[in-house]
Amino acid sequence: MISIRMLGLDENKPYKYEKETYDIYKPKPIKPINEQFKPTHNLDDYCGEYTNKGYGTIKITKENNQLYITFPAFKFALEHQKFDNFTTRPTNELPQQMNPEFDFNFNLNEKGEIKELVMYTQEGVIFKKGKN
Repeated sequence: MISIRMLGLDENKPYKYEKETYDIYKPKPIKPINEQFKPTHNLDDYCGEYTNKGYGTIKITKENNQLYITFPAFKFALEHQKFDNFTTRPTNELPQQMNPEFDFNFNLNEKGEIKELVMYTQEGVIFKKGKN
């Protein structure tokens, strides 16, 4: 395996790969809105459906002053970082062995309205906001 060579381990020795993701990943509690670098809009303005031709449609909703992002299979909380930047955090419905921490940024148009949501994976993935 490449990882064995990269780590300089003995290639002839058998290694056990029994670690589960939940043995490594420990979810962090969701922090409140960053008051020093508040979102540029009211939380309701971020809500709506956003689409990407490859990933499909995701939905941003607000419950109890907390934003959530719903993909077809999972729902994550969106933790505010600064301005229009958010990070996904696990919810109770999500299996804890998953590491759902992806960064998202809401981009604005020239009028200052929210026009799209960018999901940062290896390259940014853009979801266009639909009409509400």
